[in-house]
Amino acid sequence: MTVTFNLRFRPDFRRVKEIIKSGVLGDVLSVHYQWMLDTRHGADYFRRWHRERRNSGSLLIHKSTHHFDVMNWFLEDEPEAVNAFGTRRFYGPVTEKRGERCHTCPYAKKCKFYFDIEKSKDIRRIYFDCEEEDGYWRDRCVFSPDIDIEDSVSVSVKYKKGTVMSYSLTAHSPLEACNIVMNGTLGRLEFTKYWTGNVGDYSDKAPRPVIKLYDRTGEEITYKLSEMSTEAHGGSDRLLRSCLFRGCENDELGQMADLRAGMTSMGIGAAANISMAENRQVRIDEFFE
Repeated sequence: MTVTFNLRFRPDFRRVKEIIKSGVLGDVLSVHYQWMLDTRHGADYFRRWHRERRNSGSLLIHKSTHHFDVMNWFLEDEPEAVNAFGTRRFYGPVTEKRGERCHTCPYAKKCKFYFDIEKSKDIRRIYFDCEEEDGYWRDRCVFSPDIDIEDSVSVSVKYKKGTVMSYSLTAHSPLEACNIVMNGTLGRLEFTKYWTGNVGDYSDKAPRPVIKLYDRTGEEITYKLSEMSTEAHGGSDRLLRSCLFRGCENDELGQMADLRAGMTSMGIGAAANISMAENRQVRIDEFFE
């Protein structure tokens, strides 16, 4: 079985992997990992089926599985234990000025989160025109009391080789970005990637992303990254499909994920959900070996 994790094929994440694999960081001791979804991308999960835990398993399963996998891949290690906290204070029933869905909402003209389901030809054809068939509404209110997933989570992970990681997911950030800091015995790596805002991919002023490495003397080494492709997922989808259907002649970085990789990435999210529900540390081996 092959699990298709597209983040492994993004050129910038591939470069981070190459740097770590070269050994310049030494043994990675700790990781600080932030992923921020802006109120365009993040809010959309709270309109759709993902907003109910029984459907999605929460964003820790649906979204963060990508993020957890890429870190497992960077470290070439598996998670051992997880502790997590989560809240929902931005979306959900935080205001009385809400309707059941955007299309019929009396507050539509004043709501910053109004989603016009008829504006996009594709969205209209796929969802709005088919509502009589399945009853699914693509534009439910982000302030609905039916929402039962978290919009902010903080997860601590201990890996089998000893690395400890702090991870946070924010689904209501003004900017969409990823920030990774890795502290090793020989140095420190910093990588930040913006998708929105003045420095994001969608801005004409956006600088090329860089990876910074600091050795034990404090000297900085900067790795400049090439411009990202405008193709789906930064060009990673095309590369992933090529390996999936044509085969990879040399997969030296281990970009093609297997069933075990899928299990261990999902396992962090599942353990985090249990941890939040039961207020305790959860070992991965409680639900699979």
